[in-house]
Amino acid sequence: MCSDSLLETGVYEKEPKFVIKTKTFYKSCMNTSLIDQRGVSPLLRLLHELGNWPVLDVSWNESTYDVTALVAKVILLSNDALWTSGIGADLRDTNVNVMQVGQARLGMSRDFFLDARFRRQLLAYRTFASDVASALGADRNVSVDDMNDMVDFEVSLANITVPTDGRLNYAALYHKFTVDELHVNVTDAIDWRRLIGLLFDKVNMTINGSQPVAVFGSAFFKDLAKLLEITPKRTVANYILWNVVKSGVSLLSDAVFADILQRYERAMTGVSKEEARWRTCVSRIHGTFALAVGRMFVDNYFDKTAKLTADEMIRDLRDTFTSMLAEVTWMDKDTRKLAIAKAKAIKENIGYPEVITDDVYLDTIYQQIRPRENTYFENIVNTWNVATRRNLKKLDEPVDKTEWKMGPAQVNAYYGRLNNVIVFPAAVLQPPMYSKTYPKCLNYGGIGLIIGHEITHGFDNTGRQFDMDGNLKPWWPKKVVDEFTRRAQCIVDQYSNYTVPKINLNIDGKLTLDENIADAGGLKEGFLAYRKWVKRRGKEEDILPGLGLDSNQLFFLSAAQVWCGTSRPEFDMLYVKSDPHSLRKFRVIGSVSNSEEFAQAFKCPVGSKMNPAKKCAV
Repeated sequence: MCSDSLLETGVYEKEPKFVIKTKTFYKSCMNTSLIDQRGVSPLLRLLHELGNWPVLDVSWNESTYDVTALVAKVILLSNDALWTSGIGADLRDTNVNVMQVGQARLGMSRDFFLDARFRRQLLAYRTFASDVASALGADRNVSVDDMNDMVDFEVSLANITVPTDGRLNYAALYHKFTVDELHVNVTDAIDWRRLIGLLFDKVNMTINGSQPVAVFGSAFFKDLAKLLEITPKRTVANYILWNVVKSGVSLLSDAVFADILQRYERAMTGVSKEEARWRTCVSRIHGTFALAVGRMFVDNYFDKTAKLTADEMIRDLRDTFTSMLAEVTWMDKDTRKLAIAKAKAIKENIGYPEVITDDVYLDTIYQQIRPRENTYFENIVNTWNVATRRNLKKLDEPVDKTEWKMGPAQVNAYYGRLNNVIVFPAAVLQPPMYSKTYPKCLNYGGIGLIIGHEITHGFDNTGRQFDMDGNLKPWWPKKVVDEFTRRAQCIVDQYSNYTVPKINLNIDGKLTLDENIADAGGLKEGFLAYRKWVKRRGKEEDILPGLGLDSNQLFFLSAAQVWCGTSRPEFDMLYVKSDPHSLRKFRVIGSVSNSEEFAQAFKCPVGSKMNPAKKCAV
């Protein structure tokens, strides 16, 4: 929601440092002539500092290869190496931060590596890797051979990862070990003590062998050890640094990489036209200066009355949800009581965190980021370094449960299960989701649907595993879990039967279960909350002229419009195989076809497509 004008015009009488830094960063991104002039040299210098990318280095010698040191260097650049890592809240005590490691994050959807139906995508990925290596100076024959070996390794890596829908049982997935125990219980193929020492040495912290580490799926690391034993070191080094190269090429000269990136983008998403440069730069800024950009957005474009309206609607939606819980017959009395307590305990963050109104606070947040107008690539690398070091230091700090995971200028919302909170950034409180000039039926169908969706996430297949304080805890007895699972299976089966036109792929009902549950819950809660508002008002809203639709029908029309959009078949294929949300069309069809209220509003005959006799409900 931030245009280039926000960053190019003076919006403050005297600009604070955080504003100057944000604009400097933006200008460095927009200076494409200088970026082109610098060519590939910034990335080559970085790779040299990391020990050189083997595919580019004819003198690369595996005898000097140190996988532990290389992994540490790549992690310090906020890039994944052979697995994911970071500092985050302990799932079983969310007031405490803990080191965390998990399986590899792949360069494409897992199915694109393993399913023969996606040969075209895998070939495009191989071609992309070899084209990038060649553009950086590798001999063409060497780049093809090395990158094919590297992608073959990533295929093997994909084989030992667990698909997303197999990683939903956190109690079974999540285990804690001490640093010393990692060698015995996870794998001794990785020198954990040295690796962790190299990382925390950069922030002047000493970690001993008794420090706990949370492992999300230890089987992956055992399989990784076996894979590393049979894979040439050159291939592994190529792969580890490929993660840095992938992040870096889009920051370099369009004259060198535009065609390579566009060919790959076209193969993966169908998009053949390069995005406007200002949009790219604003997107990159959001990743680094989310609070700064959010402050500028709030100061200039946010209607503060929207926050008051959202507060009121959240109360309505929460009351509606707790009323629905009180009528859930498949829960026993004690579980229902705990569920209602959790719903009432949900905290809400609306618009923006108050701290961003403090210039001194924002200046402090960005103190270590020092962008210059003529070093765009280095500016990004600096933010990578700062982000990693800031994350590592969290190990010595209690969990900050007031921290927002999204900036105020982001058009999105989320439920944070580890602190039982719903968050609605300022930018989502605007058309088409909300406007103070809209009839209430449109607002309850728009932002009301989103509020209800996020509340419901606290009780979906993942959210139900966490108690009212956000801790991973089995607070549902087995009988209740079994009944929930039975009802959820109806939704899994329903969505798995939706076939996406043009690509002949079905929605993955397991992958999208949580979002489908939340969509259904949000729709029902939004509508019932709207009807309560009408009852308080004492009469129906006036019908909008020229549409021939009553207010109930307009509610559902507004709810459907939230998911309005278009996409190409290539993008649909990528989305179906990697995103936990159903495609937009099926988010609408799936939820409204389970809604008795929708069927009544539009008088759909029983047994029709939008009013099936059998409906799914959790």
